[in-house]
Amino acid sequence: MNRSVSIVCAVLAFVAACGDNPKPPEEGPPDAHVQPPAPDAPVQAAPPTRVIFFLGDGMGVATITAARIYSEGEDGDLTMDTLPYTGWVRTYSKNALVTDSAPSMSAYMTGVKMDNDVIAMSAETKAIPPGANNTVDNCAMNGANGTPVPTLLEQAKALGWATGVVTTTRVTHATPAATYAHICHRDL
Repeated sequence: MNRSVSIVCAVLAFVAACGDNPKPPEEGPPDAHVQPPAPDAPVQAAPPTRVIFFLGDGMGVATITAARIYSEGEDGDLTMDTLPYTGWVRTYSKNALVTDSAPSMSAYMTGVKMDNDVIAMSAETKAIPPGANNTVDNCAMNGANGTPVPTLLEQAKALGWATGVVTTTRVTHATPAATYAHICHRDL
């Protein structure tokens, strides 16, 4: 449990430090043109200027509930329970009810459901295991096998936003890889 708390704290610290201006650099900082409100003026919420996508791989309702009860008791709240905006999604891949990390994170990042083992490719892409020692790309061995689908991070980068990935596993693991890679099998 301490490792989980450390991971969450590290990710939140990184996210707080890594935000960047969503406007192209030539337009300046987002607050450069904003005048402070008069002392008696009502405070209005500013529109969001950053997006943080935080995914706890394998953190379903049962896992989160167990962590909450273990850490805070039945009536307690985890820090993530107090965030102002959260979302819940039921995931399954295109070819299975039990999904793996590759198509799950790819669906978050691209909006496209794909087969298990596929990372950020079009829906018709078939997962073809790699060849010798996981170094031979067999994705197109029988002709064309799908096309890359732009990820959320790639789209943000194209708009001039800063992007980043924080992970507690290797960056080539299926979940973080789905933010930047396009391949027919997660083991390549």
